[in-house]
Amino acid sequence: MRRWATGGAPPVDESNTLAALEAFGATPQQLEQARDVFRQKGSDKGFGIWPENWRAFELFEACATQWTLLVSPTGRVQRAGIDYTRFDSIERRMPLLPGQCVPEPRELFRQLRVCEQTAMQHLNEG
Repeated sequence: MRRWATGGAPPVDESNTLAALEAFGATPQQLEQARDVFRQKGSDKGFGIWPENWRAFELFEACATQWTLLVSPTGRVQRAGIDYTRFDSIERRMPLLPGQCVPEPRELFRQLRVCEQTAMQHLNEG
């Protein structure tokens, strides 16, 4: 979400990332997927999202105009969060891609909250 919110990402220490994944019990297949991401990162200016998180990101991005804004007396604008009442109607209008992973509703909402909280940290800086 930092990359989405700020348009950039901090440099990643590949060896530390792989070591951390291994320490947290990543399977050999997951480690190989991470290595593939690192091999491709030089040719890709975008950012990676795991397939199981794609629907949450897609919905989060579609709700980009649904932020509740707080304006201080000095004119500073901060995002307080996304208006959750809009999620259902927006999601109903978003077609699924063939074979797309769709988490159960409770997990999807949890993923959306992670996106929102992380984005707010970066969007409200400064």
